[in-house]
Amino acid sequence: MKINRDDLSLCSYCGAPVQLGEQKARISALQKRLGKMPEHKNFEAAMAYQPGESEQFMEGLRDRSIARWWAAATVASAAWALTLILAHGQIFSLPMILQLVFLLLTIKYGLRAKKTCTEAAAMPLLKRIAIVHERRSETTYKGSTGKTVYFFDIEFADGGRAEFRQPGRGPQFEPLVNGNTGIAYSRGSDLLEFKVLRV
Repeated sequence: MKINRDDLSLCSYCGAPVQLGEQKARISALQKRLGKMPEHKNFEAAMAYQPGESEQFMEGLRDRSIARWWAAATVASAAWALTLILAHGQIFSLPMILQLVFLLLTIKYGLRAKKTCTEAAAMPLLKRIAIVHERRSETTYKGSTGKTVYFFDIEFADGGRAEFRQPGRGPQFEPLVNGNTGIAYSRGSDLLEFKVLRV
């Protein structure tokens, strides 16, 4: 991830200190404008807001649901196998094989879900005053279905500036436009949400 300025005291992605500047940073007219954001009537509510998680995290939750489904199938096949053992003394049977297959699938999806969710939540959730400078998008197609991902060049009140990605949410959601000001909610390079507050 590239940080567009090297004179910042905080990382644009994680908020960690990157440099202890000895010279007083130049405060631009834009930074002064963003500095008025705390006076907005909806500022406190926006800072208290908890956005949804990233697409990666949601993929982890989907894998977790699949793992639970396979776990239920494992239990059902184990019960079937036990019935055959008790009724006919049949140890090696189709349900026994299915039980092992379902168990392996449960482990596979369970481990993948844990890894995906852990990685997605590893970066801290940041809520920062910001302005959108530029927007671009990339659309990929799989068969007749298209998927759009938006990329936003965002600047923060401390002068930090970086590009963040956000998956398209369908025609019912209006994407951000250049010049929007408000609160950006991010984890790493993922823009989880952006509440527009005009200043």
